[in-house]
Amino acid sequence: YRCDIITSFIKEVVDAVHKIDKELWISTATYPDVVLSKNTIFQDIVGLAESGYIDEMFSMSYGIETDSVMISVNDYLGITDSKTFYSAGIAAFLGTAQLTFADQLATVTKAGVDGLSVFSLGSIRPNTYQYQMTNGSYREHAVQVYKISITASAQMDYILEKLDNISSICNELDLEDFDFIKNQCM
Repeated sequence: YRCDIITSFIKEVVDAVHKIDKELWISTATYPDVVLSKNTIFQDIVGLAESGYIDEMFSMSYGIETDSVMISVNDYLGITDSKTFYSAGIAAFLGTAQLTFADQLATVTKAGVDGLSVFSLGSIRPNTYQYQMTNGSYREHAVQVYKISITASAQMDYILEKLDNISSICNELDLEDFDFIKNQCM
């Protein structure tokens, strides 16, 4: 009964928002356990994914070990496949060891999620996760998915800049095929 109330409320909100602007992106932060959520906190995650109401789901898949996070992520991948954009939320505030946190980032990404959200980055002490993330592959700021065309353009500029850097190295090494490869990328 309560679950139906929450689902109908979400539908009403989505309908009201889309009357104003159909392009607005509707997202939810949802409980990590797909099965328990319906009867404990009254989120029908499966129903919401299938309904088309939600454009993006963020699972709050917080855990201090990768295995528990991946149970949640795999459940979500099973229900969101081609129905909604799925971002896995992982925690940087539970006292998770740095190597475990890095493993979670890598493992969740390899699993095939559409996005990745690190929660509570602001609560991190200096020289721990923040240091790892600002100096690692996640150092670039995220771009909202509704700006994909902007993202693609920015990434192409970034790739071309990297190609120019590689070009200078290739010229020094006298690699003739590099210009051909670069032109194929453009």
